Amino acid sequence: EVALRGLMEALPLLPAKMQREVRLNAGRLYREMGKIKESRVVLLPYAKDEKGDAKRRREIWLLLAHDAASAGEWTKASEALENWNDLSPSDRREGQILWVQVLFQLSKCPLAVEMAEKALAGEIDNSRRLGLLRISASCLLKDNKFTDASPFFKEILVLNPDDAEVAYQMGVVFEQTEELGRAADAYGSFVDRFPGHPLVTEAAFRLGSLRDAEGNRQAALKAYRLAVRSPRQQIFESARYQISLDLEDRGKLKEALASFERLASGELSKSKWRRAAGWHAAALLERRGEWNRALSYYSRISKIIPADGAEDDPRVREGRRATARVNQIEAYLKEIEERKEKVKRQVPLFR
Repeated sequence: EVALRGLMEALPLLPAKMQREVRLNAGRLYREMGKIKESRVVLLPYAKDEKGDAKRRREIWLLLAHDAASAGEWTKASEALENWNDLSPSDRREGQILWVQVLFQLSKCPLAVEMAEKALAGEIDNSRRLGLLRISASCLLKDNKFTDASPFFKEILVLNPDDAEVAYQMGVVFEQTEELGRAADAYGSFVDRFPGHPLVTEAAFRLGSLRDAEGNRQAALKAYRLAVRSPRQQIFESARYQISLDLEDRGKLKEALASFERLASGELSKSKWRRAAGWHAAALLERRGEWNRALSYYSRISKIIPADGAEDDPRVREGRRATARVNQIEAYLKEIEERKEKVKRQVPLFR
């Protein structure tokens, strides 16, 4: 390190050609010592020197691009790759592969896909090919170009059938391109093959919805029973509601009521599924003659009308329906109480 410091101090005194050689050696030594920033400082002037050897300059720019990418300095990496490309390298694959990653990180998806297409046209190993395919598929998915993304996902699964994320995304792609039967099959396959994956409950919910649309209620319910484990409120509540409906449809009213009440126990204004469960619970309680418990649900629903709610706001309509039902039940209960009082006041015929 002392010798290297002395060499760098003498650098300005050396002829230009010798300076370039010293910079190459010093840059290499700094890198061996793990001092990447110092190496960049030493090598950058050589890379910019138009009188320097073109091959060496290309190598340096590509090296600097890799360093910047490793440090997450994507703009610097892109600038280095542009300089590398300006020097017309004969083999562009390594630079192109890196550039695809850089463009993706810079959110320049169209350019990333275009660059990936060029890189994929050449002979590259499966590991790098998979990386390029994933970036292209992700970019196209991000831009809602589901049809264009489909062949990339399919090729990924050919190269790596155990890629759970891509297996799930295939279901999404088929669903968005309205190939609903294939979407259901893809989600079903995902659920069977990756039961411990974090996305399994989402896949199960989508599978349940698609099977329901096909009219296959039993297959849908099987999927909903898995989806109900989801930590996501929207999925859990929707699946729970479907399971509760099934219990009601099959005449298991006690279990249905318990299920609906469990779902409706939270704040009703936060979820349409909670409110729907509240309506069903209230109706079942009415059938059992438990008017006051039914009244409590209607009363809760009646209070969800937002202060600034528009006439077409479903919460406004629900709130008004519930208010009307509250008034009806309260009037009915009042009438019953009045009858009881009247009976109490009547004078008996015989003493």
